[in-house]
Amino acid sequence: MCFACGQRRQYPITDTAVDAGYYEDALQSINEQINTSPSNLKLRYKRLFINSHLDWIEEASGDIQRIIKEEGLSRDVYSYGIDYYEKAEDYQSLLNLVNQWKQLTGLIDYKHEIIALDGLEDEKSAKSLLWDYLNDQKTNEDVLHFASNLYQNWRDTTLAIYTMSMLYNQNNSHHYLLNNYVPILVSLGAYERAIEVVNNAEIDSSDVSQRIDIAKVYYGLGVKSKAHQLLQSLENQEVLFVRSEWYQESNQLDSAISMIDLLLKTDTTQQALLRKARLNWDKGLLFGARSLYQEVLKRDSLNSIAQESVTILNRKIAYLRKLREKETSIPFLEISTKKETENE
Repeated sequence: MCFACGQRRQYPITDTAVDAGYYEDALQSINEQINTSPSNLKLRYKRLFINSHLDWIEEASGDIQRIIKEEGLSRDVYSYGIDYYEKAEDYQSLLNLVNQWKQLTGLIDYKHEIIALDGLEDEKSAKSLLWDYLNDQKTNEDVLHFASNLYQNWRDTTLAIYTMSMLYNQNNSHHYLLNNYVPILVSLGAYERAIEVVNNAEIDSSDVSQRIDIAKVYYGLGVKSKAHQLLQSLENQEVLFVRSEWYQESNQLDSAISMIDLLLKTDTTQQALLRKARLNWDKGLLFGARSLYQEVLKRDSLNSIAQESVTILNRKIAYLRKLREKETSIPFLEISTKKETENE
C-alpha cells in the first residue's frame, strides 16, 4: 500500500493568498515567540507552515524532530519533513523519516524512499524499488513520468523508452514526452513513432529545443524542406550546426559553409572554426582549410584534430605543388602532320 492518507491536521492554519513579505514578517514574529516559549508545539507547527511557504528559508529539522519526539509522527509533520529534507538534499534524514513512517503506518512511500536512495547514490536499491513502484502503479501518469525521468538520469535508455511508451499509451499528449521521448526516438532513428508523438503534442512555438527536435524528425522522414523551414528564423549555435550538417549530407557545401559563416559572426569558438575548416577541405579549398586549422592551433597548440589535419594538408599541398611543377617542366613536342612532312 502506498502513502496516501494519515492523521488529521491537529493545528489547522488557513492558507491565504499573500505575498512573500507577509510570511517573512510572520516568520520573524513566530521566531520571537518560540524564543520565549520553546516548548510550545503549536508555535512550532506554525513555524513549519510559514517556513514551507518561504521554501524553507530557515533550517527546519529542529522543529520536525522536536514535534516527533513530543507527539509522535503525524501525517502533517511527515509531509513537512519529506518536503524539507528533499529540498535540503538531506537524503539520509529523508530515508530515516520514510522508514519511520513505514514502521508506524505500514504504508510505503515509494517515491520519497527512491529519491532518498538515489540521493545517497544507492542506485541498485533505488532501481529495485522503482520497479516495484511501477508494478504497483502501472497506469499512474505521475509515476510513469517520475520513473522515466529517473531512468534518463541513470542513462538507462532501454527502461526510459519503456516507461515513456507506457506514459504515451496512457496520455499521448503528456507534456513530458515532446521534450524527452522525441529526442531519444530521433537518436534511435524511430522517426515514424516520433512524428506520432509530435502530432499529439501541444507545441510551444517559443521553445527552441522543441523546434529543433521536431525539425530533426521531419529531416529523418525525408521532408528536408520542412525541416529547414522550421529552423530558418533561428540562428543560434545548435541550429546553425545542425543545418550545416544537413547541407553537407546533401553535398550543398556552399550552403553548409554559409551556415557556419553566420555562426562565426558571433561565435569564433574552436568548434566553429574546426567545422568551417572541414567544409573547406571537403570543397577542395585546402589553403583555406589549413589557415583555419592553424588559427585553432594558435589558440590551443595541443588540439589533436588541428595538428593532424595541418600535417595531412601540408603533405597534400606539397604533393599537388610538385605535381604542378612536374607538369610545367615537361617540354612541349610539336608534332607535324603527315602532309606537312611530305611537302618538305
